[in-house]
Amino acid sequence: MYFDHYDATKAPDSFSLYVTKRRHEVGEISLETLTREWQVMSKEQKAEFQNQSQCIQFTLDIDQRTPTVKPSMEVSSMVIPSHSPEPSNPPAPSPFQPELPYSAAAEAAALTSLSFHIPKTSPLTKRRYGILPQKVKRPPNAYLLFNRDMRRQLHDDNQGLSSGEISKTISLRWKQLSPAEKEYYLNEESKLKQQHTNSIYSRRSKAELKEAGVVERKKPDIHPAKKPSLVIAGRDPRGRKKKKADDSLPKHPMSAYLHFAKEIRPIMKRRYPEARLVDISREIGYQWRSMSPLELQPWVEIANRDKERYANEMKERILQQEHQQTMIEDTCSSSGSSTSSPISIQHFPLDHHYRAHPIV
Repeated sequence: MYFDHYDATKAPDSFSLYVTKRRHEVGEISLETLTREWQVMSKEQKAEFQNQSQCIQFTLDIDQRTPTVKPSMEVSSMVIPSHSPEPSNPPAPSPFQPELPYSAAAEAAALTSLSFHIPKTSPLTKRRYGILPQKVKRPPNAYLLFNRDMRRQLHDDNQGLSSGEISKTISLRWKQLSPAEKEYYLNEESKLKQQHTNSIYSRRSKAELKEAGVVERKKPDIHPAKKPSLVIAGRDPRGRKKKKADDSLPKHPMSAYLHFAKEIRPIMKRRYPEARLVDISREIGYQWRSMSPLELQPWVEIANRDKERYANEMKERILQQEHQQTMIEDTCSSSGSSTSSPISIQHFPLDHHYRAHPIV
């Protein structure tokens, strides 16, 4: 044989199995001929022998991991006479087990145990085969038990309902149950909790926390005086602070495209009354991009004039504010040195600074 002296811990390779099979079929055949045949074989043909080699290796690994322990027997020098009679029925001889060749026996054992000895590395598989301890889930509460019973009934009676509709119906029926009807499921819940005391703690409901006396801690208010009132008129419900629009500010200038869109949009609406706003905006953008530089020039000039208008108005506003500030400062300085006024207290309605100036 090609592998008469083999290692008991290592399976023969695929080529060795092929040599054994060919010599069993043909008889004596040289190793050189078998080597040439093996080299011209396809991958699919070699895969059969590779799988057999892997199966044999799996079996050898299993045998090495689970050694059989035999009790050791020592022959004693003391001879004890036995007065008990010999058993009339001698033990039945063990059935004859033929000695199969190495490759055939290993392959047969591997094929029979292949599906049970695949390496299992995932946590779920380890837990299933006893490598990791099995964790017990938290038992269902009363509503989940009611949900289980009602879902089966609704699913059988109403085939057309979706899962969401069934859940809504179950929730509505649970709210309509009387305390006596809920008592059955509450008792079942308590029984399951007593049976599964080592269940995994996941989360407690608000009712359970309240029953246990757990009080939710409130964050201290750092600035209680600065907390805004919730009854302010016009307050944004999302809690955002709105900026008050200043009507005295000049209008911001528009770009050339915005001036063009402002002019052409009413024309497009009259031309296409049933068109959507997004379609009209898309058409305006297409016309703007298809215009030549000469056609764009008038709109660019309009945008430049708008920018000049904005700059002039902002300049006038700044000058006006400076003039008002100068007048206020002059009024304050003159009121401090005035002594001829018959009024004892003079009020100046300035911005938010309100002061009273007594006359000495």
